[in-house]
Amino acid sequence: MSEVEMVDKGRMARLSSLLRRRGIVLPSYEIYGGVSGLVDYGPLGASIKRRVIDAWISHWSCVPNVVEIDSPTITPEAVLVASG
Repeated sequence: MSEVEMVDKGRMARLSSLLRRRGIVLPSYEIYGGVSGLVDYGPLGASIKRRVIDAWISHWSCVPNVVEIDSPTITPEAVLVASG
């Protein structure tokens, strides 16, 4: 592992720890052992997420020929297989 990768790993660990301590993001289902890669947003995290989404939509809704769609979170396995 290179020195840059080690520094990046350390930064990510410190950032992750800070986000958890402040309740911005919390491991999902933590009382049941947690699920890797899934997080719940605390009150501040939910507010930050909402503001980022609103800013993103506001920016792109001004662009001609760009429309907003909302797709399901769950994807059929056939779609994943077809996409490689």
